[in-house]
Amino acid sequence: MRMETSNAIPGERKLNLRPPKGWKRNLKATNNKCARKARPRKGPSPSLVKLRKQRATWLKQKELERTDSDILAIQGVAKLLHVAIDTVRKIPFADLPFARPGRRNLYAKEDVLRYHRTKINERRDASENSRRRRRLLDSEADSVRGRSQ
Repeated sequence: MRMETSNAIPGERKLNLRPPKGWKRNLKATNNKCARKARPRKGPSPSLVKLRKQRATWLKQKELERTDSDILAIQGVAKLLHVAIDTVRKIPFADLPFARPGRRNLYAKEDVLRYHRTKINERRDASENSRRRRRLLDSEADSVRGRSQ
């Protein structure tokens, strides 16, 4: 039994009368005439099984995030484009085609890079068009100002 110090009387020790953990199970085993001795567990401990499952999930996640293969999962596409996974899901199929074997979307790396190049070109064209528009509006404003003076 464990000994505990009591705060009531200084210098005296008080016995801890709480039963040890698992006392009900031990009581049942001793009262049962046919009870067998506890056998050692076969196989790995539950904590080891849990660690193995966590490692397997981690490895699977790393495999999905890989960007060096020709076929990418949605996580790899998101990592390659530097966007969130939900953003990749919102990209229309016509812009970024994918195959769906089972429940997973798989993208060809070539298609992803082509999509990225087209988006960059679209942005460049849009900024160039906005510059042209700005110049045109500025020149028209200057001509109107010149007429009014």
